[in-house]
Amino acid sequence: MPTTKISFSKKILKRGDTGEDVVNLQDALKILDFDCGTSDGKFGPMTERALKEFQATNMDLAVTGIFDKDSRENMANVLNSD
Repeated sequence: MPTTKISFSKKILKRGDTGEDVVNLQDALKILDFDCGTSDGKFGPMTERALKEFQATNMDLAVTGIFDKDSRENMANVLNSD
């Protein structure tokens, strides 16, 4: 997987949230082959499902559908690994 730089804010993101932080999460999920639909900046059911799928593939993460510190750090490590 190529090194990909996406910066995440320290905000906790969950269903119903909107904005550029959600777009970054959606872009990262797509890069990692988790289908979250369109990167529209709206944290809806498809983004939540894709995030839960990501969390389920990483044994250290609780499957909550909430983009918290642990999920953010884990995703950043996966994206930035060689």
